[in-house]
Amino acid sequence: GVKVLDQKVLLLGAGGAGRSSAGALKKAGANVWLYQRRRDALEEACAQLGCSAAETPYQGGFDILFNCTGVGMHETVGVSPVTADAFDGAEAAVDLIYYPTESEFLRLAKERGLKTLNGGAMLFYQAYYADCLYLGIQPSETQLTELYRWYLAVYGE
Repeated sequence: GVKVLDQKVLLLGAGGAGRSSAGALKKAGANVWLYQRRRDALEEACAQLGCSAAETPYQGGFDILFNCTGVGMHETVGVSPVTADAFDGAEAAVDLIYYPTESEFLRLAKERGLKTLNGGAMLFYQAYYADCLYLGIQPSETQLTELYRWYLAVYGE
């Protein structure tokens, strides 16, 4: 329910997940800024993807924030890659992490009244399409919808 056309989007992390998210967002008409701690990786990703480099992720001023890093899961549960100030002026926050279902990043965003989304749907869709490729079957919108409803009923959002 969040429109990305002409929105100023900050992506944290310029690895595989960040790059693919940046490509999809740019294709949908978003203005994308990347932030990566390693400056050389940031400059390379921005040049390849045609994105702008964010000098700091902490100041706010973005419409949508994406956490495409691993910060917030495994040994960093309870840690956010940004402080609450980063959400100033934002409408939504997306964390590609799916466990825990509410990362510290999303908790901070919710506390500021933002719409939030975790990576559960991404996990599901990746698994579904991987199964189709592996099993050599044609994806089915009907089957996909039924399985996703089951997934939500069992695992929640």
